[in-house]
Amino acid sequence: MIIFEEFFSQAPLTKLTLTSNYLQFFPAEMDESLIQQVTIDVQGHIEFIEELSHSGLNLRRKKIQNEPLVAQLLLVTIGTAFLQRLPEVSQTDRGTWELSLENAAGLTQPFRGSLGQCFAEPTLNLSELIRTTIKLPNVIAFGEPQPIDLIQRITIDYHKVRQFNFDQFANWLHDPEFPAIKFTDDQTEQLIIDRPTATITRIQDQGSGCKITRKYEFTNQIAKLLDDFAEIGLFAYTEGQAANGNATPDQFKDYRITIDYEKKPQRVLRGSFDKNGLPEDFPTFAEELNQVFQLYDQSDLLDPEIYDKTERRASDLIFCRVMFKGGGKSYYYLTDDEQIAAGDFVIVPAGPDNHETTVKVIAVEYFSLANAPMPVEKIKRIIRKTIPPD
Repeated sequence: MIIFEEFFSQAPLTKLTLTSNYLQFFPAEMDESLIQQVTIDVQGHIEFIEELSHSGLNLRRKKIQNEPLVAQLLLVTIGTAFLQRLPEVSQTDRGTWELSLENAAGLTQPFRGSLGQCFAEPTLNLSELIRTTIKLPNVIAFGEPQPIDLIQRITIDYHKVRQFNFDQFANWLHDPEFPAIKFTDDQTEQLIIDRPTATITRIQDQGSGCKITRKYEFTNQIAKLLDDFAEIGLFAYTEGQAANGNATPDQFKDYRITIDYEKKPQRVLRGSFDKNGLPEDFPTFAEELNQVFQLYDQSDLLDPEIYDKTERRASDLIFCRVMFKGGGKSYYYLTDDEQIAAGDFVIVPAGPDNHETTVKVIAVEYFSLANAPMPVEKIKRIIRKTIPPD
């Protein structure tokens, strides 16, 4: 085996392979760990593989082409760091990493250590350097943590244009002189998540003077939402498709995402608004926000279930209108059970012999004694609620 110092002095580095084995990704009883492998060469070829150790299930595989100069700079930086100081190996329960460096002479030099303990260069976060180079924020690498900078604001601008050409009128009217009618549908949407004001603002401009603005103010939730996005490295990777890159000539949909940080420079992403053009984790982002909107986009003000319901007064009697099996006429029954609602099934006395039968409640109404739909002494009472019949 070649001597350590000679490996670096003999020929320049051409390739690195870093394998991370994260033991704490799953509970210990599952006997499973997460394996990640990153391979980078001087030509800028990058391959990322993520799989499970025990089952061998492949979770992700990506091939990325980066600028050769960027890849070469990364190889030099890592090579220099490990040349200056060998890593100290100490066992931890987080997991391990194994690094293999290859030089132009075809020789390899292995290194290994525990996750979170890369002592090659104490002042340099080599894991974050790799994440930044290959544009994948969730790479474990040597296990060093990601430096998290506060996101102050996320602004998403969406633009959709559709061209409509109504050129069939001439045929329909049998008049070749009839002019073709063209119409352009131009719509924009904007979403702003703002930490300083603790607000989410949604603006939809549908053209023709129709503009809709919604503003949500959440004193505590916005900061947590943005911190969660920062922790997962929001919008770090996009397959890449330029705006207007679609093949449909009469329409396009594009976007611009602007992320403002507390310290880091502003990030701006642009592309076509589709699966290929959007960031890889946009579905997760959208689902998170949709849950927020679905939770709070509810109002009693225009809900007929609320405004069309008569509230019971203390002196009101509860009348349930029920339907017997086979349909036909409905009948009133009295009850004291305020939990009975339309759609419930109840057991009632029926017929001259008051035999018990199951009926369906089709309405619950409240009347005072004076306004009862029929004499109260002639109305029978519900016995109890029951389960729907088969």
